Amino acid sequence: MSTGQRVALYSVLSAGVVGGLVYQSVFNVPSGHRAVIFNRFSGVKQEVYPEGIHFKMPLVEHPTLFDVKLQPFTEHLRLEAHGSEIDFSVRVLARLSTKDLPTTYKLLGPNALNVVVPPITHEACKSITENKTFDQLVTQRLDIRKEIRDSLEKRGKEFGIDVVDVAIVSVSY
Repeated sequence: MSTGQRVALYSVLSAGVVGGLVYQSVFNVPSGHRAVIFNRFSGVKQEVYPEGIHFKMPLVEHPTLFDVKLQPFTEHLRLEAHGSEIDFSVRVLARLSTKDLPTTYKLLGPNALNVVVPPITHEACKSITENKTFDQLVTQRLDIRKEIRDSLEKRGKEFGIDVVDVAIVSVSY
């Protein structure tokens, strides 16, 4: 191989390596998402990255994207009240709290919302409706909804989750 060919080969290879490093040093956070970076040496950074294009250290830092849009969850319960079974459905609108994302990521991982909201909704609904009759569930619907929402807001804050709305979808025999 001649000297000119060798120089051309090294130039192409070094351009490819530099191009690859530049490509690996940029990441995009799409609309409705936030990102947290995991650094191989120091762990999860406390900074939350908003929408847009951001820089990272290639091969050292890895971004994890979180969907911070409102997400609906529906919980169906079958309650035993005074000898009869009652079907009870609740819809919850929740999202991850952007200020608590690094802590949420460390404790619960990237799928935190789907891991936490259904169990705490089930727990709150069971505890609030356990001593109610069918008539009370129908006539005191707004009060029960408010109790469930307050319970979910309090419990969700422990996990970095904002509960925005709760609605009782159906109550039937």
